[in-house]
Parts: sequence; C-alpha cells; structure tokens
Amino acid sequence: MLKAAGGLALAGAAGGLTAAVTAGPVDAAPATFTHPGMLHAYGELNRAKVRVAAGDDPWLAGWNRLTANAHAQSGWKPNPQATIIRGGTGENYGILYNDIHAAYQNALRWKIAGTTAHGDTARDILNAWSAKLTTVTGNADRFLAAGIYGYQFAGVPFTTYTWGTGQNCAQQSQTVISSASRGQARPVWDILHYHYARRRGLSVPYITAMAEKGRPEGGGGDYGSTSGGFDQLGFGTLLYAK
Repeated sequence: MLKAAGGLALAGAAGGLTAAVTAGPVDAAPATFTHPGMLHAYGELNRAKVRVAAGDDPWLAGWNRLTANAHAQSGWKPNPQATIIRGGTGENYGILYNDIHAAYQNALRWKIAGTTAHGDTARDILNAWSAKLTTVTGNADRFLAAGIYGYQFAGVPFTTYTWGTGQNCAQQSQTVISSASRGQARPVWDILHYHYARRRGLSVPYITAMAEKGRPEGGGGDYGSTSGGFDQLGFGTLLYAK
C-alpha cells in the first residue's frame, strides 16, 4: 500500500497499486483508491506473473531484461527536486526521468514477483517527489517535460500540417519528415506489435520487424543515458506478449 505524504494520495507506477487517500479532516476515516493502471490492465500483469513463474519465453526473457536494469533495484534512492528545468540554463530533468523509471520498474517487480522491497522503493520514490516538486520550467522544452513525464503516448500518421508559433502565432508548414534521430532504438515497438498484429489481427510488417529486432524489449536505462531512451517506459515483451 502506498501511504500518501503530506495528505496527498499517490497513484501507482503500475496498474493495481492501492493508495490510502488521507486528504481532508484528520479525523476522517481514510478511503481506498485502486489505480486504473495507466498502460496495464490486471490481466496483462497477471499473465506476466504466471508466465514468468512458469519460465515461459518471451516473458521470461523480458523479465530478465527488467531485473538486470540498474533502475529496477530496490536499493534505488530518489533525488527529488523542487524545480525541474528542461531547456536552457541549469537543466536537471534527467534526475526526474531516472527516478520515474526506477519507480516504474520497481513497481513492475513488485506486481509480477510480489517482492515487498521493490513495492516499497516505488512508493518511496513517488512520495519523495510528490512532497517536493512544485515547478517545471526552462525554455519551450519544459512543455515536453510536463507532457512526457506525465506520460502520454501519441501516434499520429504523418501528413503535412500547420501550426502557430511565436508571440504572434505566425503560421508555418511542415512539408517533410525530419531525418533527425532516424534508426534510434526505442523501447516502444512491442506494445504496438502486440496490439495491432496480435490483438487486432492486422498486418503491420514494419512495426513487427522493428519489434522482432529489439526483442526482448528493455526500458529506461537500456537505451543510453539521454532523454530519448526514457521517452517510453518499455518492457513491452514482458507485459504485452500473447
């Protein structure tokens, strides 16, 4: 159980975590809150638990990738900051994304293997940040920090589009796909493959090829130390294989 710091109830880093909601009068009986799961339904976590316990691949290979990650260790200590800066002078946002991934990975180990120490570590990381972080700032990249680290994934087919930017929202047009960052490995392909190819039964050969190339999929810390390797939470082989 996650115990809220300073009267603030915390959502878990993986589905099914339960937090004590203690906001309100001090004499009020605490209610319970079951986190909706973010990227994970109960069945997915339970399938991983059963398959790993049985020693079945590819789940076991995905589990081994998780447990080998430095972020997935119960000895991880959070380093909360009052202000996170992304872009400009004094950038420190790497501290945040490393702690987020440590909380997530420890929560996965708790949910799949039932190890209390990892659940406690996930709780402690979340509580430490909820008690201290008040500001996300920097240049325009601060919006990336606010969005990505709150975690959202958006997949939009490429097309020419327009947007307004600058003080007067002058219109610009995007007419080509950027060549920047092409070929980079990211822990995102298995969630797409198993949803579209397996769950929906669609032919997505390029997604499937990328997924197979990177399997078993890792997570934050397995794809370099810069922010790109932390844009997705990963471990899709362990969590979504079917």
